[in-house]
Amino acid sequence: MSKADELRAKAARVAARTAPTKLPAQSAVTPSAPAETYIPTVAAPLAKPVRSTVDLAPDQHRRLQAWINDAAVTLGRARLSKQEVMTALVRRLLADDQLAAAIQQDLRNATQ
Repeated sequence: MSKADELRAKAARVAARTAPTKLPAQSAVTPSAPAETYIPTVAAPLAKPVRSTVDLAPDQHRRLQAWINDAAVTLGRARLSKQEVMTALVRRLLADDQLAAAIQQDLRNATQ
């Protein structure tokens, strides 16, 4: 299969996925001639994680890595990834209103 054929096949799959679904209406005008309504399909929610990156100053990076290493020792683990730390931070930020307010204040102060 050529690259062009692969692209055509992919375009057909995408078009089929986003084409409106044709469903009969619940209340037809007459029983002998049911009306049809078009209900667009809804795109599936993202199932894969979304990548986010952050740029840190070298000093911040060193201090974060030192904290992660200390946390790994405290937790009795050989290794703790930045991914685990960032996921825990975001989870806590979204669940803790006081932390969210403190972060917002930090952001306000940083822009002044």
